[in-house]
Amino acid sequence: MVLERHAKNQRRKSVTIGTVVAGILMIPVIVCLICNLAVGHALDWFFIVLASLLVTASLTVVPFIAIEKKFLWTLGTFTASLVLLLGVINVYVGGNWFFLATVPVLLGLSVIFAPYVIANIPLTDKLSDKKGILVMLWDTFWLYGVIVVCGLQTTYPGYWKMALVITTFCALFAWIVFGIVRYAKMSFARHPQLMKAGIVTILSGISVILIKDIVDFILYGYYRCSLTGLNWGVWNESTINANVYMIILIVCVMVGGMLMTLGMCLKKRDGDEINVEK
Repeated sequence: MVLERHAKNQRRKSVTIGTVVAGILMIPVIVCLICNLAVGHALDWFFIVLASLLVTASLTVVPFIAIEKKFLWTLGTFTASLVLLLGVINVYVGGNWFFLATVPVLLGLSVIFAPYVIANIPLTDKLSDKKGILVMLWDTFWLYGVIVVCGLQTTYPGYWKMALVITTFCALFAWIVFGIVRYAKMSFARHPQLMKAGIVTILSGISVILIKDIVDFILYGYYRCSLTGLNWGVWNESTINANVYMIILIVCVMVGGMLMTLGMCLKKRDGDEINVEK
């Protein structure tokens, strides 16, 4: 009873604070409404102020008045109000840049917050154990959405072929890493997490070079290995890229190899201890 009473008091205080903040935010709304009508004899830029204050309210009022899942409600209202703000500005200033601005913003928010959102929303039994795939699919959808909205705005020749091929290759690497981390069993290792981390680290070092070479080939039509011109004795414009790429590759291979070896060694050490005990 004491804990319930305390929780109710805290909720009541939070709602009170949220209501006060909402009342404060209403002051500039009313002032801008009067000014817009008095000066312009119409409502135009007032809606930009209103949408901006809704974004502010989503971060200040919603966390106080939401009873459960405060972060989800805050994130949802913030995203909706931000999209509304972009739409209102687009209507006010004109142009066809709304989707070009909105889709990349949604991609950025998805990359950061989609794992948390999907982990905290109710899902069916069939989807409850596929949250990782849902996150990857959601992020991939918005990634290609960015490519599409950019393509609709450009007249660059060959854009679609280059953009889709490069994006698909880079996204494929992300899916490979996800598959290794999420679904690779690594049953031969005592600590499969270390084994996975080692493999991903090595693949990351290789991908840094491979992705650049493939992108250059797609863009310029010829293949030139990024390690061409390697010379650690000379650091200038013709060698610095190759030198840095080689350092990255060596570090990734060394770190990845250490992680993989550690995973295997831990297995053997634990097995030896079990045999001794027997």
